[in-house]
Amino acid sequence: MIWDDTNSEAYHAAADGSIWIGTSRGLSYHRGLHRLDEPEPRAIISAARLGARRWMPGLPPLKSEPGSNTLSVSFGAPNYLASHRLKFRHRLEGGAEWVETSESEVTFPNLPPGAHRLEVQARGRWGGWSNPSAVLEFSVGEPWWSSLPFRISIGGVAVAAGITFALARSRRARRERARLEKAVADRTAQLREQRERAEQASRIKSEFLANMSHEIRTPMNGILGMTNLAIESEKDPVQREQLQVVRDSAEQLMTILNDILDISKIEAGRMEIRLANFSPRQLAADVRRTLLARAAEKGLNFDCMFGAELPQAALGDDTRIRQVLLNLAGNAIKFTDSGEVRISLERRDESLYFAVADTGIGIPQASQRAIFDAFRQVDNSSSRRFGGTGLGLAICRQLVSLMGGRIGVESAAGQGSTFWFTVPYVPGEAVAAAPPPQVLSNRAAPMRLLVAEDNVVNQALILRLLEKLGHQPRIVPDGAAALAALQEPNAAYDAVLMDIQMPIMDGLEATRRYRAAGGRLPIIAMTAHAMAGDRETCLAAGMTGYLTKPVSVTLLEEMLARYSAP
Repeated sequence: MIWDDTNSEAYHAAADGSIWIGTSRGLSYHRGLHRLDEPEPRAIISAARLGARRWMPGLPPLKSEPGSNTLSVSFGAPNYLASHRLKFRHRLEGGAEWVETSESEVTFPNLPPGAHRLEVQARGRWGGWSNPSAVLEFSVGEPWWSSLPFRISIGGVAVAAGITFALARSRRARRERARLEKAVADRTAQLREQRERAEQASRIKSEFLANMSHEIRTPMNGILGMTNLAIESEKDPVQREQLQVVRDSAEQLMTILNDILDISKIEAGRMEIRLANFSPRQLAADVRRTLLARAAEKGLNFDCMFGAELPQAALGDDTRIRQVLLNLAGNAIKFTDSGEVRISLERRDESLYFAVADTGIGIPQASQRAIFDAFRQVDNSSSRRFGGTGLGLAICRQLVSLMGGRIGVESAAGQGSTFWFTVPYVPGEAVAAAPPPQVLSNRAAPMRLLVAEDNVVNQALILRLLEKLGHQPRIVPDGAAALAALQEPNAAYDAVLMDIQMPIMDGLEATRRYRAAGGRLPIIAMTAHAMAGDRETCLAAGMTGYLTKPVSVTLLEEMLARYSAP
């Protein structure tokens, strides 16, 4: 018995081809029944649609409009015996895989532009896949936005846009750079202008201070010089005491002037620190000797104490150290009514430690920081009682700072004060002891001196001083007159005392012209110009010596003794 899996009918085939068939009424016998040969199906494509265009067999190849890329295909296989048993398969393009289906329609969406080929095959109940295949050739039109001209156009537009963007960005960058350069240039110009104004203000200030120094020192030279001459010649004790008061007052004015000049030099950065070998013990002893008379007038004990490890010699600016120590010790004497003032000096690690202790009025804790500021004192009553400008400690603080040290105070109101400062210790070479002072005016040979001075009072003063020292002076009012006097046929001078600031021709120009003409006489600057750099300016012009007004008789004697004939 054999089962047919297609129609579920049981049948029995005999060798002769007859067959028994079971029915609802019994068995039926068919003799000589043979199976009909089922023809092999042949696939055909009956219709197709590509976008909006339709295709039927016999029409030209299908071609879609640009943008239409969806294909719908209907196909079949004529076989009336086994139409319900047909299977289909299809593939697009030659290299694609076959896709089997029982449906007779298929849709291909989103086909790429270009030519395509669709193959369809069918298979019946018994056989294999039909061959040849049914073929549909068609082409999908390329949309305008993907065409080569459009792409080239888009590329051109993109390139143009990129170039435009780059140019715009470059223009913006250039504008920004130009703006920044202008801003920098403007700021640079502003800074240059501000610097020039600051430099101009500094020059104006320096010139003002130089002029004020000259204008104040010139009359002070006459006041101090004439007062000293009057004191030496005055026999009346009362008038002599009155003249000494005038001299002391003038010296106080000179102290104030020197303080103002010092603070101005420091602020302008023109204060120089010059290193030299010195003896710390000798320096402190000199300060004590200078102020001993003032301490004695107030009945104060004034001593010096030295540490065991204090070196015999050191390297430093002894002039500035002496200035600071004189100021501190002078203040201690001024603000102490009874008791003592003591200078202490020792070596601490890598520093020299100076201290000035007193038993004076003391300083409240709240005021101790302010006293080192310019123009500041403890209070107004102290200023009225003791006098002073309040510049001394400010100068000390800045001088100590310039030397690389520190300064401070330890004090309490009514319990005295201890002012201290340090300077770096650098070992130095031993300093030879200074020779005993000599009265040079008694040993210097008389000299014939030409004096160029325009101030009438100073003319009279220097004339009296030089005559008193045994010299023969001749006074001329300016530099031009000095050159004329030096060129006279019978001119015979041993040295020239030259003022700097004079009408017609100043002392510097006169000196330059004299040196240019071959003149070899010593020329000593005797000037009220006492700012930093004035001495160097005078020496650079050809002068051989430098004295500041008010002129010290001792320094004048020492200077002339260098050039006096034996």
